[in-house]
Amino acid sequence: MYFYDNYAVYTIDVSNPNVPSVIPDTRIELGHCLTDVSASGFHVYASVWDWKQLYVVDINTPESPVIINRSDVSAGFAWSIDVKGNYAYLTLGATAVPEISPGGLVIFDISNPESPIERGHSANDSNFVNQEVQVYVDTTEMKAYLVSGKPFISYAGTMQSEHPGLRSVDVSNPDKLIELVSYYFNETTYQCQDVFKDGNYAYIAASEGGLYIIDVSDAESPAFVYQWNPSGDEARAVFVSDNYAYVAYNKNLVVLDISDPGSPSQVTNYFIGGACNDVFVKNNYAFVVTSNALHVL
Repeated sequence: MYFYDNYAVYTIDVSNPNVPSVIPDTRIELGHCLTDVSASGFHVYASVWDWKQLYVVDINTPESPVIINRSDVSAGFAWSIDVKGNYAYLTLGATAVPEISPGGLVIFDISNPESPIERGHSANDSNFVNQEVQVYVDTTEMKAYLVSGKPFISYAGTMQSEHPGLRSVDVSNPDKLIELVSYYFNETTYQCQDVFKDGNYAYIAASEGGLYIIDVSDAESPAFVYQWNPSGDEARAVFVSDNYAYVAYNKNLVVLDISDPGSPSQVTNYFIGGACNDVFVKNNYAFVVTSNALHVL
């Protein structure tokens, strides 16, 4: 398993999930403001926001990861990344200065990981108010689902969004991306942080807005289904598997039964203790990342 801090990527041995351990001497320093990673095959792809670069790390030998490429992202500041097949999909945001980070989505052809090629770039939304902060690509329908919001500094000194929402982009032609629709939330102060597409629904972790469920079966007309937010805590990440949504909710991992997306029910709430920033589920294990630890459940 691979996760990151603001500066580096770490390799964690989870072959025994009861005793995960950092593999010695595998910390790969990439740069300040490393914002996201995505692994595919024997490579890890990382977006470095302030350097506007895409990094590729060869992990054929997990004990000795090696940086094999650094590519400039000419379209803007790389933020989040989702790697599917031969392509890396990067969102472009988010800064407090929209003029220098226009938002949108850019695609890199990574069929040769040692030499990624920048392909198409979707512009910002048609109202020019949003930047993208997270992306999930559904390769069965070749659509990218992006959560967005124009960041601004609130009086409390935190980043928020003026127009949070969901966008969908047709990525069937990597050289010509087509914006399909933008869906804005009524609440204008939530900072959308994560999105997961499963079946006909998009699940959005919307910070203090909790979890939003949006019906995207009609790409041209997304529809609100449900908002889950029992205590007003911050939902930072979501992962969906087998009719369950795993939500990183403040200092907890909350599991929701979403067999009926219009009426989700809470199955359990596991107290982690630290602020939960991300969650990944595989087989019978949930991997939860806090600000300073990896928890395996």
